[in-house]
Amino acid sequence: MKSNAPSNDLFNDDLKTLEYLSIKRLLQWDGKRTQPYLATPSEYLQRITEQGSIDF
Repeated sequence: MKSNAPSNDLFNDDLKTLEYLSIKRLLQWDGKRTQPYLATPSEYLQRITEQGSIDF
């Protein structure tokens, strides 16, 4: 996402677009491989905020 901070005015618009495109097929590139997350982008961000971790 270009607007990588919630304080950015376009953050929520970008998040909605990402959710529309990915549904629950969110992938993360870790530099060597992709890692799937069975979550929407909003669920992913909420879990990071609550747990401080991206472990699913």
